[in-house]
Amino acid sequence: MLLRRSIYTAIFIIVLFGLLFGTRFWQFKSMAASRIKPPPPTVSVETVQTVRQTPKLTSVGTVVATHDIGVTTEVGGIIRRILFKSGDKVTAGMILVKLDDRVDQAALLAKKSAAKLAEIQYKRSVELLSKRLVSNSSHDEVRASFEAARAEVTQQLAIINQRTITAPFTGFLGIRNVNLGQYLKPGDKVVTLQTLNPIYIDYSLPERYFSKIKSGLQVIALLDAFPGQKFVGKINAIQPGIDSGSRTIKVRAIFNNKEDKLRPGMFAEIITLVGKEIKILTIPRAAVSFNTYGNYVFILSKNKQGKLIALRKQVTLGRTTRGRVTILKGINLNDQVVVAGYLKLRNKLPVSVNNTVKLKHSEISSE
Repeated sequence: MLLRRSIYTAIFIIVLFGLLFGTRFWQFKSMAASRIKPPPPTVSVETVQTVRQTPKLTSVGTVVATHDIGVTTEVGGIIRRILFKSGDKVTAGMILVKLDDRVDQAALLAKKSAAKLAEIQYKRSVELLSKRLVSNSSHDEVRASFEAARAEVTQQLAIINQRTITAPFTGFLGIRNVNLGQYLKPGDKVVTLQTLNPIYIDYSLPERYFSKIKSGLQVIALLDAFPGQKFVGKINAIQPGIDSGSRTIKVRAIFNNKEDKLRPGMFAEIITLVGKEIKILTIPRAAVSFNTYGNYVFILSKNKQGKLIALRKQVTLGRTTRGRVTILKGINLNDQVVVAGYLKLRNKLPVSVNNTVKLKHSEISSE
């Protein structure tokens, strides 16, 4: 009986010491683990840069021909000859279409004969008047008949000329709308004619920019049809009034188009340069995060111990262009901005820098 109690007492003492030792062991282990600090997060940085930039306004516009008409006929008639092909480049005065003028030519011969007779009678009357063999009134009637006959010849020549349709100015023809032998009525359109050099681009700007624009400002046009190519022109005209519906100003820019690349109806992105060239600060757009106070970035700084830390700076943003954003306020030239990082960053958190690996912006927190 006494032996059994001794055994139970020994087991109890062993278990108690085991529990005490285990508890102390885990306490010491936890304390040791708490003393081990995690390594600082690794970030990539970029130095704040300056670029030269001219203040600009962006818009979209449409290419418009300098002159754009439908070539028509003034008189009716049957087409006798077509002297152009669709898409031809023509010069001013070039004959495009000739209408049948045989009846008019015959009438011209008759009127020329009548005018010749009237001229003979006039010359005879002048001779007789010098000898006082005719009265002044009779001579005046002969002279009037002669002048009327000459006027009829001139009129008939004008009618014949109207049956010859010519290009009123130099330009490019469109697709012809007529065929040989077709009868044309006065006003029927034969073909379109457009002047392409120089050429216009019409666009609109919000009325708040009215004070910034004026004739002569440089304009840059970008077209999908010619990726990577810039067309440089200048403002040629500004509509004096504001559109009451859209509250915009209509602007027309003129461009040299010697290579005939710009064609009427093309869509263009327009950049109007409205000021002198200035220096601005830019950083990658991916470096900017947002919180309840606005946009911010992290820049590198040093704490009192001389260690690198991430310092949060609120910033005011400007225009974003091709992945880079203009910084108007908040950081300075040569500041090193965090552009990517693996872990969440907090203000004044120690960091290490590794620019050999470009990290994802999604790994930067947006507190």
